[in-house]
Amino acid sequence: MQRQLMSNPDLLKLATESMKNMTAEDFKLAAERLNHARPEEMLDMTEKIAKAKPEELAAMKVQADAETSCAISAAEMLKRQGNQFHGRGQYADAAAKYKLARDSVKNSVPSAAGRALQLQCSVNLMACYLKLGEFEECVNEGSEVLSYDSGTAKAYYRRGQAYKELGLSCAIVYSFSICVYKLYCCNRLEVTGRVF
Repeated sequence: MQRQLMSNPDLLKLATESMKNMTAEDFKLAAERLNHARPEEMLDMTEKIAKAKPEELAAMKVQADAETSCAISAAEMLKRQGNQFHGRGQYADAAAKYKLARDSVKNSVPSAAGRALQLQCSVNLMACYLKLGEFEECVNEGSEVLSYDSGTAKAYYRRGQAYKELGLSCAIVYSFSICVYKLYCCNRLEVTGRVF
């Protein structure tokens, strides 16, 4: 693919323009997605790109951008519905909406915006699990969140709450300690010298 990219100036220009607005997180997500692609899919994609005319490449980019935008909009709508259910105390319905929103962007939107939305839905889902008494589910969701974003204080806190309900005292101390550390590092917690 690299040879084909270098031999096609239009393709090289399009790739360069597309990468200008990508963040480090976008590159990381794209790499993860490529790592999970089957060799046949990679070969098929390479052949399509190599044979495409500049206007076809531009159309592919527009289509991909539109699909991403649509997926994010749909997930945001589901999240808002989940928020409404949560506000009314309908935690099972809220959890269902958050799961749908999270799953819709989890593997289909390789962008920082998609990952941020996935994170928000997961943390909200953890709150529902706590309200529903589904503590093991909360711990599992929190552990998954922390596997891809270890800086999420809410995930540590909610996982710590679930550990507390499950009677796992060592895990509680660890989770809450990390939470306090993350909040302190983000300058959201003022150190007063008190032990809590």
